[in-house]
Amino acid sequence: LAHYLRSRGVGRDTLVGVFLKGSLDMVVGILGTLKAGGGYFPLDPALPRQRLAYMLEDSMALIVLTQERFAQELPECAARAIAIDREWSRIDQESDSNPVNVATGLSAAYVIYTSGSTGKPKGVIIEHRQILNYVHAFMRRAELKPGASCAMAQPLTVDSCKTVIFPSLCFGGRLHLISHERATDPFAMI
Repeated sequence: LAHYLRSRGVGRDTLVGVFLKGSLDMVVGILGTLKAGGGYFPLDPALPRQRLAYMLEDSMALIVLTQERFAQELPECAARAIAIDREWSRIDQESDSNPVNVATGLSAAYVIYTSGSTGKPKGVIIEHRQILNYVHAFMRRAELKPGASCAMAQPLTVDSCKTVIFPSLCFGGRLHLISHERATDPFAMI
């Protein structure tokens, strides 16, 4: 996916929307964007269309990664929508080698939008060095060992989900994606 995104113009500090719920495609989208040198920003399909449209315009995203089932819910925007599941046969034709890293510690890793409670939502850029420092500090503080399993029950738009995504994926662990329905059912979580 990183090579596919690069061939479509994604590079250092290019923003790519991730319009997906917790799924393997979401994780692949995040990692592919980062490996291409871009920064991702989460777009929750459950958000109101007006907010999604504002975030897409404000971010000046080049591409939005989605799935076929969510593509119809994406507001009209300048970004090109790529349904990972529909285009996988083309994506799979790309090289499986690691692309040359073009990002630096100062490059955008992701953008998280504020709630907008004081007016319009604002995009906050998190740099690679910031997320790297955060993950290492969290691993030490929580005394997580490499290979630890983490569960993600919150949507990607909640900043704290980075606390489970990156430690598990960067240190050989497992990431368990818990659906909203399951996470809000106390009997299912037993």
